[in-house]
Amino acid sequence: MLDAVPFDALSTADLVVGTLYRGGSAGNVSDDPISRLLGCGNQGGFRYRGSVQGLNLNYVILYTNLSDPDWPDCFEEETGRFTYFGDNKSPML
Repeated sequence: MLDAVPFDALSTADLVVGTLYRGGSAGNVSDDPISRLLGCGNQGGFRYRGSVQGLNLNYVILYTNLSDPDWPDCFEEETGRFTYFGDNKSPML
């Protein structure tokens, strides 16, 4: 069984491979564990900490749930390659 970090402990938790980080119970985007754990935004496929002004970024997080058959994101463990299709399903004009 995986270790699990409760939502209220995320802001001080360490990142450990194989750990489960629990979300909140408010029923909205504030339940997102990634933003609380890493201090980044809580929406979209690309999330970041820092400022996009002048590209003063501390780090960038790529988020996917790997469950959209039309956008088959995948991680290849053998090569370490991650293929990400994004979530922009309508063309930008």
